[in-house]
Amino acid sequence: MKKELSDKQLEDFIRQHREDLQHQFVPSPGLWNKLEKELHPKAPRLITIRYTHLRNLAAFVLLCLAIGLGLWWSKSAPSENAPSLSLAALHPHLAEAEQYYSRVIAEKRAKINHYPLEQMGLYDEFQGDLNELDEMYRQLKTELLQGPAPESVQDAMIQNLQMRLRVLNQQLEVLEKMKDYQKSIPHEKQIF
Repeated sequence: MKKELSDKQLEDFIRQHREDLQHQFVPSPGLWNKLEKELHPKAPRLITIRYTHLRNLAAFVLLCLAIGLGLWWSKSAPSENAPSLSLAALHPHLAEAEQYYSRVIAEKRAKINHYPLEQMGLYDEFQGDLNELDEMYRQLKTELLQGPAPESVQDAMIQNLQMRLRVLNQQLEVLEKMKDYQKSIPHEKQIF
């Protein structure tokens, strides 16, 4: 059994053996420094990444990729201005015809735009026909500028321009007839 010591007995024991205790348990010189470091340890530095930062970083990377791809694509694709300059240099008679028809087509389109096409329900139909012809013309022009083109491509381009002009003339005729018809009926609501 263990014998319990009273406070008085403990103090007496320490006084009697003070010398022995002091020499026997001498702390090393670095012990206090070590204890102090353990009492106040440096908190490990945690790197916290917030989702907003991560999202911003991802958006930045995507933006850089998009810009890079856009620049690469723009260098590899022919520009819009280059074909018309090349067309004038390679095929001056065709460039002259294109200039003439483009001016006349622009005038006809301006006349058509004075009519309330959307109100009449004709806008999509009229634009669809012309957009299809415009796309065909761009393809022919690209084919012409990419290499030695036969006369048939040049003829097809001129025929396309003439067809656009015919379509615009027909559209103007339809609009004029509708306008005349509406004027002849007095009780109808005027849309022109």
